[in-house]
Amino acid sequence: MKVLTRVTTSVLILLLSTVGLCYPQSTAVEIHTVGIEHAVQGKFEEARLEFEKVLRIDPSFESARIALELIENVTDQKIKKETAILHFKADGCIIKRQWDEAIAECDKALEINHKFAMAYIDRGIAYVGKREYGRAIADFNKAIEINPRLPGFYLSRGIVYSYKGEYDKAISDFDKAIDLNPKGAMGYYSRGLSYQGKGEYDKAISDFDKAIDLNPKEAMFYRSRGAAWHYKGDYERAVADYTKASDMTRRYPAELTGESDTLDELDGAKKVTPEEGPKRITMLGTIKVPIANIRQRPTTRSLVIAKLRTGTQVTIVRQEGEWYVVKFFDDRLGWAHETIIVKSE
Repeated sequence: MKVLTRVTTSVLILLLSTVGLCYPQSTAVEIHTVGIEHAVQGKFEEARLEFEKVLRIDPSFESARIALELIENVTDQKIKKETAILHFKADGCIIKRQWDEAIAECDKALEINHKFAMAYIDRGIAYVGKREYGRAIADFNKAIEINPRLPGFYLSRGIVYSYKGEYDKAISDFDKAIDLNPKGAMGYYSRGLSYQGKGEYDKAISDFDKAIDLNPKEAMFYRSRGAAWHYKGDYERAVADYTKASDMTRRYPAELTGESDTLDELDGAKKVTPEEGPKRITMLGTIKVPIANIRQRPTTRSLVIAKLRTGTQVTIVRQEGEWYVVKFFDDRLGWAHETIIVKSE
């Protein structure tokens, strides 16, 4: 799904460091960043006050809660102050997308305490940023081995599995996260994205409904539910959700909120025309890449409406430049770039 591929790293950062996708709650994000800056300098009392402010604004802001627990562990001498500072430095690097620097800080922390689970999580997030997913999963596995009771750890690993198209593994992780924290909206939202990736749109909508019940202020929940209605062909409900998401994010910059994408999707839901094109052809084709994105329009910025695996057979029905309109399972239509398909002559 587009939402899934677009926010993988950002969702991990939302869960376990500081940059959130809850833009209506951007004040909490800004305050959290100030807390990180204090913590990096070892000013833990000042940092604690900022993290407490964050939780007053948004009680579900998990990274602030983790930061407070970490400071408490330093106070109780359960971990060294130096280790905690290295963690916060890694978080600061992740905020800036400085992946190699974040990994270096985590390595230092693990030299001091090889059982410090958060260092594995932070390093895993950095590996996601570098698109080294195998290493990311290995670090998340280690964190879960050390502390199997934190739902965010399962969410992190599940998001990477989902991004890789391993939806059943992802759903298993999200199930565990929900069991550990049934009031956490991100567990339901993330599982919904995986069901959506599998084409199980009714299950996806049910999970998005639950996420919205738990956190009705999150625009991306409405965007994803709108996409699910869109894929099911219920354009009226899709438009309603896309409009809601657009209204919620309109007061924030489009490059942060993805509003331009929401408006594209809204327009697409009102008039879905992937079958239109200047050149009509009919031939079979086979997907040749591990995971192929099938899009709503002939551009890489367009909404991903399906993901097809290597070897999936499609029917090419039209061509426009480097793009084909393809018909795939259940006679659905979408756009595919010519580089991902082998044509059968």
